[in-house]
Amino acid sequence: MVIKKEKSTTEVRERMREGPGRVVIQNSLKKEEYPPHCRLFAPIILEKGCGIGTHTHTGEAEIFYVVEGEGVYNDNGRECLFQKGDLSVTYSGECHSVRNEKDETMVIMAAILPE
Repeated sequence: MVIKKEKSTTEVRERMREGPGRVVIQNSLKKEEYPPHCRLFAPIILEKGCGIGTHTHTGEAEIFYVVEGEGVYNDNGRECLFQKGDLSVTYSGECHSVRNEKDETMVIMAAILPE
C-alpha cells in the first residue's frame, strides 16, 4: 500500500507534553490503520521556539530521526545538540524532550513502538 502525501492529514498540537509553542504532525495513517505494534510513525514539524516537553515513556519506546534542521534534545536530563541525520531512542522508563531554537524549521520523523 502506498499513501500519497496529498492524502495525509495535519494535526496541530499546542504545548505538546507542556512544551513551548505548537507542533505539527503529518499523519499518513489513521490510528486504526497502524500495524498492531506501532502507535505512531509520522513527521513532526517544529518551528522556531516550539518543542515537545519532557515526558517519560512506559511500556513503549520512541525513536526520533532529524530530517531537517537542528534543535536541543534532552536525553534523561542531559541536553545536547540534535541535528540533521541524528537519531535518538527513548526506552520505557526513560524521558526526553526536544525544542527548536533556530530560525530554520526542524522536522523529526517519530515512531512509537511497544517494548
